[in-house]
Amino acid sequence: MSLKEALAGVKQGQAEPESVQVPQTTKPPEKKKAATVRTTGKSSDDDYERLTVYVLKTTKRDAGRKWEDATGKDMSDLVQQLLTKYLGS
Repeated sequence: MSLKEALAGVKQGQAEPESVQVPQTTKPPEKKKAATVRTTGKSSDDDYERLTVYVLKTTKRDAGRKWEDATGKDMSDLVQQLLTKYLGS
């Protein structure tokens, strides 16, 4: 007797069968993911150091948008370029 038939019998007021075979579901074996190679960013590169500066919100927003639109790089690249130019290197 299937589970569906047993449930239909219970709904109709019939006694429950002594044993109902419920098929066991097993999960398929999980595939191991290949190791992904992560590129490290500036925050984990020992050649870089964190710098905090204060600028007006509008200046940061406008400069950041213009720089990213023109180059696709982040603000730290702009600051690095400007400081290097300032130092004459």
